[in-house]
Amino acid sequence: MSTSKIKTLPALTAACVAAAILLCGTAIKANEANYQQYVVGDRAAGMGGAGAALGTALDAAYYNPAGMAFTKQRTISIAASLYGWQRYRSEGALYPSEDLYTSSFVTVPPAMGLVFFAEPKTAVGLGAFVPYNYSMSDILAFPKDNNYYNVSLSDQTLWIGPSVAHAFSDQFSVGLGVYGVYRNVNNLRTVYLDTVSYAGTENIRYKTFGLLANLGIQYRPTDHWRLGIAAQCPTFDLWGNGEYQGNVSAFENGQFYKDFGHADNMEAR
Repeated sequence: MSTSKIKTLPALTAACVAAAILLCGTAIKANEANYQQYVVGDRAAGMGGAGAALGTALDAAYYNPAGMAFTKQRTISIAASLYGWQRYRSEGALYPSEDLYTSSFVTVPPAMGLVFFAEPKTAVGLGAFVPYNYSMSDILAFPKDNNYYNVSLSDQTLWIGPSVAHAFSDQFSVGLGVYGVYRNVNNLRTVYLDTVSYAGTENIRYKTFGLLANLGIQYRPTDHWRLGIAAQCPTFDLWGNGEYQGNVSAFENGQFYKDFGHADNMEAR
């Protein structure tokens, strides 16, 4: 880790800076879909995310690998989704008479995978999924006070790994999937406030890698009834690396102040 620092800003300016930068961050709100914000696969999307009992191919590898044992033939699948447009507004959040207003597309890039039979009743799959992908970039300008804000955020999670399922009968199967989980986050925030003679930039970047497993069973007592249960273990962190860089400058009480900080090889989870 390496750090460097020039003169520390007075407390009043530092507090103003911290408030402005934090308010430029993205809002996190509770909602009805926090367990699984984005649905993977067309079948699960049509069922509102209920894929544990119905999936037999790409969606089975993600929701319940036991379903792969009931696929009829070798399959190669690709799926992509566009989930919509997000808007956020908070009046007076940045500065008096300066509203925070952002908007962004929420998309999930393609998921892809293949399923084939290693034995007559044993199916093997390999899948790659992006269960979460968010990006936002906005420039807010207030020429009246000569204040400007720039916010850029990207956050993506990737799953990739094998899965296997075995049918013990025509009605019952068990499956297991093991995935490497890679996450990449980049958060850049820049503020220029002429009203308090301040300019600052903060950039946080980190990458993490871990493992997780999901285990499931499917039971089909009749042609019209299907039951599925799946359990996923917490992610086991294997590696993480982060970097921080901040640079602020301000003019206050007839003096110019500058503060710079940098840290790399930071532990990230």
